[in-house]
Amino acid sequence: MSELATESAPPTEVPRWALGLGLLVFVGGLIFALPAVEFNPSAASLGWLAAAALIGVPLMTLSNAVEFQRIANLRQHEVKLVEAIEVAVSSTAANLLPLPGGSIVKIAALKRAGSSTRGAAIITIWAGALWLGVAATVAGGALLIDGEPWAWIVIAGGAAVGAGAAFALARSSTLPSRPRVIASLALVELGATLSSALRLWFVGNALGVSLGVDVFVIALAPVLGAAVV
Repeated sequence: MSELATESAPPTEVPRWALGLGLLVFVGGLIFALPAVEFNPSAASLGWLAAAALIGVPLMTLSNAVEFQRIANLRQHEVKLVEAIEVAVSSTAANLLPLPGGSIVKIAALKRAGSSTRGAAIITIWAGALWLGVAATVAGGALLIDGEPWAWIVIAGGAAVGAGAAFALARSSTLPSRPRVIASLALVELGATLSSALRLWFVGNALGVSLGVDVFVIALAPVLGAAVV
């Protein structure tokens, strides 16, 4: 018998009112923020914006989808890539809400696959902590390259959070091959961090802003936001 359940998780949809509220919050924040920055739309590079939309966004979506597959694997569920992409897109949209919408979408998808609410919540929370640990470690490395004396504190903190999350994931899963799956999940989180940084780099170039390794520090912001919302 396979380690993973053969039933795949059905797609999870975000209620239309929630998407509408998220869009309203996003547009409101955009309107509030634009006067504070000097932005000339005509000066933006359409080529770099196209790269962000056609390369950066799909890479990030794919990373989030594979991440959900690995999370589901730890709960002994098998999720097809197409279904995982639907969950990834829905969770990204839900993150526009002033609440942990992305986590709620993932927990709901795991519940529909057969997980308990508690088990789905625990595995989702610790997977998020693993992503935070990986992203913080990468950001610390960028700070080290920039010569920041406190970079090692960020690296050590990120590594500690990541290691603690990996240990907690191992304790929260009964999958026999969980060490391999957790290692794979850590690599996926690294890919998600790099994808996010690449997308920000594209956008920075589109706006005429030169971003070096600092882009990895900026990429830590959405991870922290998802963790504290």
